[in-house]
Amino acid sequence: MNFNKSYKMVPILIGLSTNYSFATTELLFSESQIIKDNYFNAAKDTIEAQNALNFTSLKFQKYKFEEFYKEWNNNTMCLSNPKMIIEDNNFQKILHMGEEAIPLIIEKIKSEPSQLVWALNIITNKKISKKSSTTISEACKLWVKYYR
Repeated sequence: MNFNKSYKMVPILIGLSTNYSFATTELLFSESQIIKDNYFNAAKDTIEAQNALNFTSLKFQKYKFEEFYKEWNNNTMCLSNPKMIIEDNNFQKILHMGEEAIPLIIEKIKSEPSQLVWALNIITNKKISKKSSTTISEACKLWVKYYR
């Protein structure tokens, strides 16, 4: 079924006397044009909303990560037991962020090498080096190079 919709448009001006008369402009739109335009606008709005949401989500992820990292660092800075460092609640929260945490971890260990590098081993389920003598600093450099 194909039909045309007609819209009459009259300019609205406030404050004019009633002596003015305006011609109406009649616009004809086919149903398919209206559907196509609505679909295009809806798709465009959806993409813009998704981009804004992604940006907001990334900022929120970074904020959460920074909070978890700060608390984890404060809680574990005097610890030498790897098990206690990894079992810290905030370290576990970073792990639960999963792959979304990887770029944030890389950014952090690039400037501040730390045991946070262990989170990459756990999240990716891989070790960056087969040598058992690899230091934290070396492991951080290797992960940064790997994700470059």
